[in-house]
Amino acid sequence: MFEPIKKLIIKQLIEEISILDATNIELVGHNIVSYIESKRLIHHGINKDYMPSGYTVDSFSNNSEIVVEYSTEKGYFKDQSPKGTTPAKYEKIEKDINHAIAHKPPTGPTKIYLISTQEEPPSFRAKFNNTSIYQSYGSKIIIYDARELAKFIYEQSVESYENAECYKQFFPTFAQNLDNYEYYGTVPAQCEKHISEPIILRTIKDHFTDGNQLCVLNGVSGAGKTQAVIDYIHAENSNFENILWISADDWKQDTSLHSVKRSRGGIPINIAGSFNTSKTLLIIDNLDRTINITQLQELNEGFTKGSLVLITSQLSDIGNKSYLSIPILSHDIAMQILGEDSLNPSERCEEIVNACSFSPLILSIISNIINTEKNLSRNDLYAVVLSDPDAITSKDGLSIMSKILGKLNDKILEALKKIANSGSYQHDSNFLNYFIGILHRQNLQKLSILLQTNIPGILKVHDLIAKAVQDNLNTNDVSTSIAEYINKDNIEMSPSVLREIHLCYTQLCEENKRLGDREPDWITYALLQVEGEAKENIYRNIYKKDILKVENIASLLCIIDAKETHAYSIEDKDERSSYYEQCADEYQKGIETFQDEDFKAELLHHRGKALRRYKRFDEALECFTQVLKLRPNWHATFGQIAHLGTQYGVKESVEECGEAAMRDLVNFMIEDFSIVPLRVSLGALARLRSYHKLKNDVASDEEKVIALANVITISALEGLDQFYEAYVSFTSMFGYQYPKVCVELAETLPEMFTMPPEAIDKYQWVSACEALTNTAIAAKFSGKMELFNKMSHASIVFADKISNKKELNSFVARAIAKAYIEAEKPQLAINAIEKVSEKDINHWLLYRKAEALLKLKDPSALDVANDALELALEDEKARNNLSSYYDLKRQCYEKDAKIPEALTEAKNAVEHCKDGKYKSTLESTLVRLAGLST
Repeated sequence: MFEPIKKLIIKQLIEEISILDATNIELVGHNIVSYIESKRLIHHGINKDYMPSGYTVDSFSNNSEIVVEYSTEKGYFKDQSPKGTTPAKYEKIEKDINHAIAHKPPTGPTKIYLISTQEEPPSFRAKFNNTSIYQSYGSKIIIYDARELAKFIYEQSVESYENAECYKQFFPTFAQNLDNYEYYGTVPAQCEKHISEPIILRTIKDHFTDGNQLCVLNGVSGAGKTQAVIDYIHAENSNFENILWISADDWKQDTSLHSVKRSRGGIPINIAGSFNTSKTLLIIDNLDRTINITQLQELNEGFTKGSLVLITSQLSDIGNKSYLSIPILSHDIAMQILGEDSLNPSERCEEIVNACSFSPLILSIISNIINTEKNLSRNDLYAVVLSDPDAITSKDGLSIMSKILGKLNDKILEALKKIANSGSYQHDSNFLNYFIGILHRQNLQKLSILLQTNIPGILKVHDLIAKAVQDNLNTNDVSTSIAEYINKDNIEMSPSVLREIHLCYTQLCEENKRLGDREPDWITYALLQVEGEAKENIYRNIYKKDILKVENIASLLCIIDAKETHAYSIEDKDERSSYYEQCADEYQKGIETFQDEDFKAELLHHRGKALRRYKRFDEALECFTQVLKLRPNWHATFGQIAHLGTQYGVKESVEECGEAAMRDLVNFMIEDFSIVPLRVSLGALARLRSYHKLKNDVASDEEKVIALANVITISALEGLDQFYEAYVSFTSMFGYQYPKVCVELAETLPEMFTMPPEAIDKYQWVSACEALTNTAIAAKFSGKMELFNKMSHASIVFADKISNKKELNSFVARAIAKAYIEAEKPQLAINAIEKVSEKDINHWLLYRKAEALLKLKDPSALDVANDALELALEDEKARNNLSSYYDLKRQCYEKDAKIPEALTEAKNAVEHCKDGKYKSTLESTLVRLAGLST
């Protein structure tokens, strides 16, 4: 997990660097270059009032041999030369270099650092190296763009606590990520400068020590329940094998913990399954109903392993021994949270402590506002809090919090109100940049008003804070912003967009209802991305609409999405194929009618998909090729071409184009996972195994395999529902050669591997079954039999469900047969294979049948293995697997003690094997048999 988390943290840090203002990039950059050069530099780029100044270079060494120039200019790396001409021209870069040279005439400094908040594009270096200014001074120039700055800041911060503290003040998200690194993606971050209360921590520990398996920590909003739970996790983490944290919003009343659908969207998680397979601490935050230990019977198996459940709630239940009221803060801790000096306290400090000790959140916000609002003194804010006796005596804290927050900077307060008035207190962090503005988001984070949840990329406001400022609850503002955000995001359904749609799904539904009948728009498009009643109603109403009458891209995309959704509802294959043909013809009319490039690109892209679906492959390729002329870097189209190349019956030329597109996508992913939309990456990984040469190229380089594994891990952190398809492909390609990679992922994300079939779409069941089987095999190779048993058991749950069908196709049957064989249930494998029609039987399926018969000691195993080999020899796609077929025959002969025959097949297996690790295993078998035959 280390590398994927590091990449995600660096990605978020790049985003924070890109929004630094001119002053802060100078402060950050000056510190970085001073560190690199191990010397103190002179800084003249900003004046005594911390404002940018001119007339000199920004930073320089005492002898002027080193000069540093900083830039926040958006077009810093943009080629300003006339289109189609060479060499490239970079005006701001040239200006900075000439400025640096002029600082130390006549030859200039020996080093010129150029520091930019922008990311340099991949094509920049090659173009820049051909410019005259690079030809003259290239040996002196050192460029740090946002990406390189982020990597360096990360490495410095991990290396030294002092370095980290220096950078935290500039990058609040990075600060929270660093503080929460060990628990990233599992447990929320704590408030800035959080101070633990030993009394509360000891009370929770004593509650569990007394034999309770459930603790419901209850108290009023803002009493510090969530922060106390985080404290408990940090103190007790080593005593548990697994930590699971969910919001109570995710666990609806009367629903099973076997299938919890997180509010961010994506696949459900099997809380009960994960809880019961290892010693687990389960956190359910902010439960709005009372609960009894008897309602958690589905967790009994986990309780026997020492697992515990810790719930926070504003509700109490007198007489229920599982309930624990959170203790009031001690006087000393309250003083520390306020930031008071106990030896020299402020005038009205004692009054504030007496009035607000029930709420660590109120004390913390008071302290943070005092430290942030320079024009507000401590005593002035204390006076405001204490000015209303009724507010002080009210123990819900709402009135006090309202008075405190009223002293925020007006613009920051308005930003906070926008979040509160949306009705959702959780939002995607990138969406908030658009919704309230980047600087306001950062300031709210610095105040610990916006905090990271346990889900990467989601920030939340405490409900007490939100309710204290809420003055215009409505669905319009946030829904309109989401619509604009989708359009701004170039209509890519990125994890950021999908998260925000899921988080505000209720608001979007209400706004859609309020707006009534209208032409499809971005709100319509957003609701089409989420399975449910809203999507069903929308698509049925619009899929017949004429695309030639649309007036904007949102309407066009909604109708196309609706047509695709309708196609999935057509069960008859011929009828569905005919429908795709109709769609393709309609899209062609649109291509001929519309002049707008965005319209044409979308219609070409979707026409290509429709053509592929009814097997007009050459025309589909032509469509995708035309799309890339309009949008050269549209990764989704690369993915479609790669998909096209895997279709049965395509020409060799189409397959070659597919492989080239797949190679490009894989290289993009390996170079930078954030370049390719995750959904495209997962789709590509799901099909990579169809391109044997490319797969082997990747398999020969461990770093490339790990890079692709990181994409899988990141998709799991994001919770995308394509996880299984990509993972099964990955395990089948690299599980044997790199079992450690598969095993580590299973160990670090156990909830992804304990899904009940009911929790995911049926079309994913086969992928899930095979992924779990492959992981079990990798665990066995790694000697981790406990994990093998868990994964094998999980795969059988899916296999049993799938095999309930009366008929199975060859692909499905061999996947579940493999699961049964690994679980030592060969007869069930045979039963599944017998459900395949005679015409659908192939060598892949016969291989599994022979394996099962071999385990059953059935003498016909050898005959079936022979049949499988004969068919495999006729299939070009099986060329790389022939060694396994020969080895299976070897096993059959050896089982019958026919050592000479087994030796012959062992030699054949070695001769047909190219895989280094597998070949070593076969060679060891050959040596052993040779010894037996002498």
